Amino acid sequence: MTTLGNLIEQTIELGDRGLFEFAFYSACEAVSQTAEKLYQGEELAEPAFQRFLRDNWRIISLLAINQDLQIPADIPLVVRQAVPGNLMADSAEQLVIYTVRQTLAMKRMPIAFGFVKRGGMLVEGEKLLMPKSLIFAMLAAVILNPINKDESVDDKYWLNLWDFKMFISELWGREDLLKRMIDLYF
Repeated sequence: MTTLGNLIEQTIELGDRGLFEFAFYSACEAVSQTAEKLYQGEELAEPAFQRFLRDNWRIISLLAINQDLQIPADIPLVVRQAVPGNLMADSAEQLVIYTVRQTLAMKRMPIAFGFVKRGGMLVEGEKLLMPKSLIFAMLAAVILNPINKDESVDDKYWLNLWDFKMFISELWGREDLLKRMIDLYF
């Protein structure tokens, strides 16, 4: 099994190379590992990664684009057919959970989804594009979670949290820093 630190490093390296769909898979694995550790021994009504995303959605959506993610009105038919039920009518949170679930199951991002470098969710051709910042927002939720305080990465890796650029090695488990930043900005 790949360590959490390796998954974080891999996500950042792939993201730096512009390989966002591959970086997303590594970020999903990091979320899954953290969730398994966090909810170990608890009986859950949903998969652990799903509860983790729900529990951390405010943080993830704020870090992704500094506001709540909004689903575009013109979702492509291909995406509507890929997503079960009335998911499209609900929320970006449910859409992201679906995408993470499918990515973990298939070990790659579903073909109907992709990433855009800036902004929120948008439609391009037959794809629903999510902001690349979503990947790093998921990483932040993992890194800052107190359950991961003893994890580590090489000192050359850093993360942008709004206007703050910080070394990940100093952020493990520091949820208190995130709360202070949220109080400052929101």
